Amino acid sequence: MINTIINETARTHTKLFEAGLTAMQKVTEQQITFAQNATEQIIRINLDLAGQTATHCLNAMTQMNQLWRETVIRAAAIPATH
Repeated sequence: MINTIINETARTHTKLFEAGLTAMQKVTEQQITFAQNATEQIIRINLDLAGQTATHCLNAMTQMNQLWRETVIRAAAIPATH
């Protein structure tokens, strides 16, 4: 009788342990999926910011070149004094 109770208790505990492990695995899988999605979003944001930065840099360089060109043209138009 006692062996039967011990065996049944052991089976119950084994089932509960297996159920706990399965639940933990599902939570872990969900956490991994969340982390992967978050990483992908961060990468997209970083790429977007890098693209914006490059665009701003190119725009600034274009404006600087335009100002330099205008300065050179104006300087060339001023007669040299000797």
